[in-house]
Amino acid sequence: MNRTAAGAAANVSSVRWVDFTEHMSSTFQEVYANSLYTDVTLVLADGSCLQASRMVLAMASEFFEDIFSSASSSMVALLGGGLQEIRVVIPDVRYAVMKQVLNFVYTGQVHMNGREMADFIEACQLFQLKGLSYKNGDINGIKISGSNIITPEQYEYEELQDAFAEEVPDDGVVESEVG
Repeated sequence: MNRTAAGAAANVSSVRWVDFTEHMSSTFQEVYANSLYTDVTLVLADGSCLQASRMVLAMASEFFEDIFSSASSSMVALLGGGLQEIRVVIPDVRYAVMKQVLNFVYTGQVHMNGREMADFIEACQLFQLKGLSYKNGDINGIKISGSNIITPEQYEYEELQDAFAEEVPDDGVVESEVG
């Protein structure tokens, strides 16, 4: 390395946005709360619709990333380069569950009744949320907390359904966050 190149390498500076993670997290929450920058309509099993951002969905989900990346080039050519909202039909997910998934994707956490957890986890698997892994019925990458949580270690498989019905109140709340 010559003197000039060595001197230039020694003078490289790094700039770091100190509150980047906190800022982006609060911005995503604001974008979600105010339905900002939506460019996709999700059409659900019951015909209801939810608005979202393709960028946010693609960043969080392999399922949506595949849909939007394969559709992008043909859509741009078809639409003459103009931006238009697209519709994605999701026949296997109910409105309430999709709303929970969107809340989770945009904010990193969701509050739900303990009885809704199975549908939520199933939707997370369907959408292949990034950072979550699924193996042998287990899900890794989320932290579930709440006083109404029942685990298989507490009960034999046959007893689990009865225990669930006894210990989880209808108004119980489960908190989940990306971990």
